[in-house]
Amino acid sequence: MPGDRGGGHADSLHSLTVGYDGRYGAIGPGCLSCHAGEAAADGLSDEYSLDEVRLGIGCAVCHHAHGALDRPRLVCSDCHGEGAFYHRPEDNIRHIPCPDGAAVKCVNCHMPLTGRNVGGYTLHSHSAGIVPPADTRRFGVPNSCANGGCHQDKDLDWLEGAYQAHYR
Repeated sequence: MPGDRGGGHADSLHSLTVGYDGRYGAIGPGCLSCHAGEAAADGLSDEYSLDEVRLGIGCAVCHHAHGALDRPRLVCSDCHGEGAFYHRPEDNIRHIPCPDGAAVKCVNCHMPLTGRNVGGYTLHSHSAGIVPPADTRRFGVPNSCANGGCHQDKDLDWLEGAYQAHYR
């Protein structure tokens, strides 16, 4: 079943081959550039077939495996275009609650900064979803809203209220 193997990115190939219902057309080589790690990392989806790929979107697809971890190999828009819903762009209308001038990047909300290690690398949450302010209160983890300089000056009550107002 999709969702039980490690999350959306890790499950991307599994969800395409097992969980896909055909609503966006037949599975073809073009699908592999976003759903198969081998094709995404090479940028050569047309050179792979569904029988040849084995991996979902793992760490080395987005990160350089041998250093330069802070410089992405691929960025979110390489697969997701201008929003989270590649296959349903109409759902992107309410996707970004911040104004264009806020200069918010995907990772600011979907992978909040959790710290820096001694090597100077930034460490981000890899839950690849929105971490709501309620999780800060409940678990003491950084949330998406106070991350990236957006609303870090706001208290938790304000963040929870604004989040609820936008995502109800």
